[in-house]
Amino acid sequence: MWVAGLRGRLSGDLCRGHLAADRRGVIALEFALILPLLILFCFGTVEVGRFVLLQMKLDQLAASVADLGTRDRTLSAATIDDIFAAGAHIVRPFDLAADGRITLSAVGLTAGDQPRVLWQRRSGGTLDLPSETGTVGSPATLPDEITLAVGQTVVVAEVSFSYRGMFGLLPERITTKRAYFRPRLGSLQELSSIGGSDHPLIADAGWCESLQASVVASG
Repeated sequence: MWVAGLRGRLSGDLCRGHLAADRRGVIALEFALILPLLILFCFGTVEVGRFVLLQMKLDQLAASVADLGTRDRTLSAATIDDIFAAGAHIVRPFDLAADGRITLSAVGLTAGDQPRVLWQRRSGGTLDLPSETGTVGSPATLPDEITLAVGQTVVVAEVSFSYRGMFGLLPERITTKRAYFRPRLGSLQELSSIGGSDHPLIADAGWCESLQASVVASG
């Protein structure tokens, strides 16, 4: 009986030593624990990269719209609509028509009082967001560093976009980018009489190439 008990204890010790030395299941367990974190990290990297790309595109688009809107002595609503439509191509793969809107405004000082919005045109789109510059005829909101003398004008481009993440890792948010350009040749205190479309979302190839060139130059 004593011999049998000793054998049992020795056998138990050997089994425990064998199990303690067997590490084959540890790697699989560790991988199973870390896999969700790896997936979350990969999705997060894609999400953040996509959001940063959007910010870059909106910055460039705002600067390019304001730049193209101030190059000529006169500006028509139809020309502005062409610029807006070309902008929809520039921000792809983001859908400006579904989630964004461009607003172009002229702010001027005409009678020695505070600057006012002289005219304003908005692109088509479902994003119902008022201009932070102001409405036509109302006092305009400008950065402190921008000052105007009587008869001077500044053209303000606002590009707003409602961002929704692909994987729900970033909260939905509305981003607005602005650019301020002074007219090069004229005052641009009013638009010319040429009409424009109510929903300017399709541009011809010429305007797309022009705006793309402007984006490259400003970048």
